[in-house]
Amino acid sequence: MRLQSLIVLLGTAPLALAWLPTDQGRSLSTFTNTNTTKIRGVNLGSHFIMEKWMASSEWSSMGCGDYKSEWDCVKGIGQDAANAAFKTHWQTWITKDDITRMYVDPPQFYQSDDNAERAYKFYEWIREQIHNNRSAFKNVGALELVNEPLQNTENADTNWMVEHFYPSAIDRIRAKESVLGVSDADALHVTLMKEKLLFDDHNYEIYLVRNAETIDDMITDACGDNRTSNVSPKVVGEWSLAFDNTGDNFLPMTGDHAKSYSKWFSAQQRQYEALDGWVFWSWKTDTVPNIEQWNYQSMFLSYH
Repeated sequence: MRLQSLIVLLGTAPLALAWLPTDQGRSLSTFTNTNTTKIRGVNLGSHFIMEKWMASSEWSSMGCGDYKSEWDCVKGIGQDAANAAFKTHWQTWITKDDITRMYVDPPQFYQSDDNAERAYKFYEWIREQIHNNRSAFKNVGALELVNEPLQNTENADTNWMVEHFYPSAIDRIRAKESVLGVSDADALHVTLMKEKLLFDDHNYEIYLVRNAETIDDMITDACGDNRTSNVSPKVVGEWSLAFDNTGDNFLPMTGDHAKSYSKWFSAQQRQYEALDGWVFWSWKTDTVPNIEQWNYQSMFLSYH
């Protein structure tokens, strides 16, 4: 089972301020100190759970190059070697410097008590950073615990998530806030991916723009992709600039095309701004072709 936590954040560029949600009864000063009303952020893909396509060089350097999954790699190289390799990955793939630059959207992991403990420690660490560095983290107000959970089903995984992970994660966050002396009014909102709480819409335009003949056509398609619905509150929690169109009309995503792709980003963003916000996938990749499609960090270096 894949779990992912979400810090509602502010990002790296002028596009990215953070969230002032409509609160139900809580006066949260971290929100009322800003003028924004939107979630804007970026995910930390391949941090706590590796996706080989996003981090193939990293995967190889860990000794996992011939394996298809974390499970296969651990089984193949042995537990001790895997422990060392993954520890190094977690320490270096997303660093404190990255988080300082973006105030971001963290971990994924497979269901287990050990992996849950890693998540709890991250929640505690980021809560401490938010508390101790108010000027930098003044717009961070919420923490989402699980990304894309199984729904409308009951099995060992969902039971573990609902009966164990949710309450224990919330307890650890609240206990850390107590130690830090955080008042109830300034406690983080802990959110779940569920209607009536916060609906997380994942939208990849790659499926919409396949028949586009130019980048301008892609921009037009994105401008027409209205994501509003009767579901509220709602964010687009994953999106990218990915496409599989080929030829000189589309590639490379740099040089003369850079301004067009900046417009395509803005066309999608404009649709998501009509909702309660958006979170781009992802902050970092390594050797993905046309890296700007998925790499927020590289994209802004290229387009700004």
